Amino acid sequence: MQFSIPLKLLIISLVFLLVLPRPEIVAENENAGQLDAEFSLKYIVIDPGHGGRDPGCLSQSGVKEKDITLSVSRKLAEVLRGKTEYEAFLTRTDDCFMSLKQRVDFANQESFPPNQSIFLSLHCNSFRDQRIHGMESFKFDLDATDELAAELVERENAQEAVDKFDFMIINLRKRGNEKYTEQVARILQESLVDQLGVKNRNLNASRNIGVRGAPFYVLAWTKMPSILLELGFMSNDVEREKMTAEKYQRRIASALVKGIKKFDRQLQ
Repeated sequence: MQFSIPLKLLIISLVFLLVLPRPEIVAENENAGQLDAEFSLKYIVIDPGHGGRDPGCLSQSGVKEKDITLSVSRKLAEVLRGKTEYEAFLTRTDDCFMSLKQRVDFANQESFPPNQSIFLSLHCNSFRDQRIHGMESFKFDLDATDELAAELVERENAQEAVDKFDFMIINLRKRGNEKYTEQVARILQESLVDQLGVKNRNLNASRNIGVRGAPFYVLAWTKMPSILLELGFMSNDVEREKMTAEKYQRRIASALVKGIKKFDRQLQ
């Protein structure tokens, strides 16, 4: 097959860009894809979604997503520190605003080696159809699994400029930790569903899926296995009431700890 000179130059340029991504992408992900050596869990980085001037989802009664995520995150850290050997760290410990990049920078500190750490970003969901309910977990993927996931990504990534080409390069470089991400997402989702007696989020009755994929900024740029957990729908009256209750929040924390322990056991 014969190619014209301009087309040949275009093909060569594209190959060059793919082989030699921008330096900042290499720097941000220099340790990504190097987890196959040996993964030994020690650090849990917990990211309470939203905060400060960013309330997250809001209910008509004034309940804010940022308050629920911080409360659950504190309880999770408390259980991890008090009843396990893992070290737990929160990206924010009070009602302060943090950009998505600041959250990623916190997680990517040298203190948290990618082969010894996992990143859990906690959120609450919302949808225009108040009947939608259930929990779901997300891993990084270039494309959102469905309509609701796509809307969620657009909302959550609004703070930062997102370059799809960067995400394509990152996707290639994160393949070394893909199996751990898949594993921890599945196990934590199963633990939440089993321990709390809730259901996987189900927008379509024919697709009962707990773990989904979507291009969330915080999942793209963190070097360690990273997942985003949606703990329920604030747009659903029953789930919102449960998520604001201290007892239920402690049950969420307990279910997550059980899932983390199970994930760790399967590594050994």
